[in-house]
Amino acid sequence: MDTTILAQIEQQAEQTRERVKQVKTEICALLADDLPEFVKRELKKAFLAHPDVSNAMSDDTLKQLQIDISTDGLKASRNVLDGIEDDSLWFISSTGKTISDNSELWSKVSVICATVAALKKNYGFPSDNESTVYKAPTWFIGGRYLPTLSEKYWALLTELAGITAQLKAAESHDTQSELAKRWGDF
Repeated sequence: MDTTILAQIEQQAEQTRERVKQVKTEICALLADDLPEFVKRELKKAFLAHPDVSNAMSDDTLKQLQIDISTDGLKASRNVLDGIEDDSLWFISSTGKTISDNSELWSKVSVICATVAALKKNYGFPSDNESTVYKAPTWFIGGRYLPTLSEKYWALLTELAGITAQLKAAESHDTQSELAKRWGDF
């Protein structure tokens, strides 16, 4: 195959990889905004759902709870974002619709739930026999909308898979041509 065409395909693949990285950056920024808020939402929900525990809390304990929510939420959020920094988590060969369909990536995001569980336990809130689940937000956060970013992410992965297949086919064709030429030389 013409080396110019092969170079164009490789350039197209690199451009698509860069676009995936841009979407990754947008998703991480959205998560950086939402994950600490998730911790706050869940603890507020527990506070309101368990008036027996909440009413027994002193004002100082409540203030400390809110401080812990803020500091632990930010720390857990940073840990999650560090955990999903690796590009190999983002460049996968499966397909999906929402970002949570990338199960390995989403399992690292869901670690935020351990922070919520620890805070609930530390402040005496019952577990309610329900596990806390971080669901992909479906509202605008910091001017970003995760459902749209997710669609873009999966579309880019599909595009990249097509380009990669095209590149492999071109390389295979070149290999076959070289082998046929070699065969003909003898």
